[in-house]
Amino acid sequence: MSSPTSPTYSSSSFNYQARVEKPSTKWQERLRAHCKEYHSSEPLFTDFSDQRGGRTAWTAEVTVYTPEGKLSTPARFFYHVNYLNNAREDAAECALQQLQQANRLQSSPRRPSYSGYN
Repeated sequence: MSSPTSPTYSSSSFNYQARVEKPSTKWQERLRAHCKEYHSSEPLFTDFSDQRGGRTAWTAEVTVYTPEGKLSTPARFFYHVNYLNNAREDAAECALQQLQQANRLQSSPRRPSYSGYN
């Protein structure tokens, strides 16, 4: 089993030992704190690779189960495997922004409907 800071990625064509920076950073921690505060599940990160010519690009997606339902948010960009944590950070940032927006909409006061007035 590999260490958390040096995961091994493999596919049918290669094995690659990656040097990945700290396993968790600013956006991931903020997303975890938000999920805990709003009684959502712990964020689940999934890494994906895409063969691009002679290189492989990596990205991530984060899934959060909220009381309202499931939210799956992909990272906006692809990265070299050494910077895979940047993809997780990107996905965490996007997910946090979506969750914060949803919470603002739910907590804003509702305007009364005037459709029944003459």
